[in-house]
Amino acid sequence: MSVTVNLNNTERVMYRGNNHIKCIYGPNNQLLWTEEPYFTVEATGTGALNLNIDNSGSAGQIEPVVLYYWKNTIPNASRDNYDGVLTAGGTTKSVSYLAGDVIRFWRAEQTAWGNGNGTVQNCCYFNGMSNCKVYGNVASLVNYVSEMPSNCFPRLFYFVGVIDFSGLIIPWNTIPAYGLHNFIYGDSQITSDTQLPFYPATTVNDSGYMRMIRALANLTSFDMTKHFCVKQAGREIFNQMFLDCSKLESIKVKFDIEPISSSTTRMFANLAVTTATPPLRNIINLDPEPTTTKYYNWTPSQLANLDGTFTKAAGVTWSTGTSGIPTGWTVVEI
Repeated sequence: MSVTVNLNNTERVMYRGNNHIKCIYGPNNQLLWTEEPYFTVEATGTGALNLNIDNSGSAGQIEPVVLYYWKNTIPNASRDNYDGVLTAGGTTKSVSYLAGDVIRFWRAEQTAWGNGNGTVQNCCYFNGMSNCKVYGNVASLVNYVSEMPSNCFPRLFYFVGVIDFSGLIIPWNTIPAYGLHNFIYGDSQITSDTQLPFYPATTVNDSGYMRMIRALANLTSFDMTKHFCVKQAGREIFNQMFLDCSKLESIKVKFDIEPISSSTTRMFANLAVTTATPPLRNIINLDPEPTTTKYYNWTPSQLANLDGTFTKAAGVTWSTGTSGIPTGWTVVEI
């Protein structure tokens, strides 16, 4: 099989052969990742990874995820040389590590990790994970299924201490409804968007990226144009994208996205909702044809009359208010 993604109008192979990542190339033939087929944790200090299950929501309960892992060893072709097994909610749900340890994970079952439909309940998830970085292919956590399941990874990382997610490979070209909602939920170690993943999918369905990087307490800026390749979008795909990112000061918005249908134009709804008193002071959005439905209620009323700057394309007309440029902001044209 082969799946391609459009990066700056150039097709690049991102997923090919034996369900393993070979490489992902970005703009100007920049090599973003080399092959690492397994979801991998590399320790930079002493810590532990915990695998948990939450069945507190109203949706139907889910079964605990079972993961096989290899600690400082490489899986063989049949994957029968694993060093241990983790079971969410079971008696063995944690693996400790020391600086320099490399732990690879694989799951035999081909199902999603949750069914919470936009909530943070009814899912399996990682927490702990201080003093480490994560990289490699998250498809190994669902046995390399070719299509991402709905509600695949809700709250996959829950109040962790990961210092770098940037090498994480999310290979699917289409993200289903709620596929990555609450994906990274709480991490005080992330201060820059350079520590966060690249999302190569070109089609994202309803709420597919909802609250995807939530409660990153020390994140100060985020450039959507460097992280997303989405070309077609469902309803409210970026809904509350930065919820509880209490120090977020600046965002640059990716605008060249077409709605999947006429009923899905509210793709940026609640995008800039951060906290009750957000520090957001700088928004860059060069959309040549903004509409109040596309940006419906995308900025909170608390931003009005703050000392903020909105940068837009020269000559383009925006409305004022929560569905346009925040009231009272300085407008800069480029």
